[in-house]
Amino acid sequence: MSQAFDLPRSGIRARGDGNCLMVMELGSQWPEWISRDAVCSLVLQGKAESASELASRAIREIGVLRSTRGELRTLVLAAGENLDEELFAARVMICRAAVASTPARKSSLLVFSGHERLSITARHELFSLAGALNVLLAGTRVGIAVKLCDEPVVVAPEQSGVFELGESAPRAQEVSS
Repeated sequence: MSQAFDLPRSGIRARGDGNCLMVMELGSQWPEWISRDAVCSLVLQGKAESASELASRAIREIGVLRSTRGELRTLVLAAGENLDEELFAARVMICRAAVASTPARKSSLLVFSGHERLSITARHELFSLAGALNVLLAGTRVGIAVKLCDEPVVVAPEQSGVFELGESAPRAQEVSS
């Protein structure tokens, strides 16, 4: 299942040449910061598809992009809740293939995306993978980013103060009124 979509002109974006791939794991959500009309290949994990099968399809798509467009410039991995070792290995294989497809003098970007309902543990997994890749790819032209789409749950109050035990800081609605 591959489709063409495009990254926006603001925030994290593709280079505008269509050399990007978004891999969406089971349970992931469409990242809010990517417009639906972007020029980006899309690989979706099916309900019955294993993580290694997803990785194989994503790696094949990277090969197609390399042969038809010369390179992969941006990889967006939209994460789901699954935290097993097979999925971690699949993410590593996909990232390895993406980095290998980038010519030595060109730059590329790996973006790990999570939605607002992604658990803290799943978010930590994304940051851990990004941190490990950052160390391994130091000195290269590969950029790494983690983009979490969050709706603000708690807004810092505009007033400070001392609250009695049992009271909580004012909620966002109370602060804004």
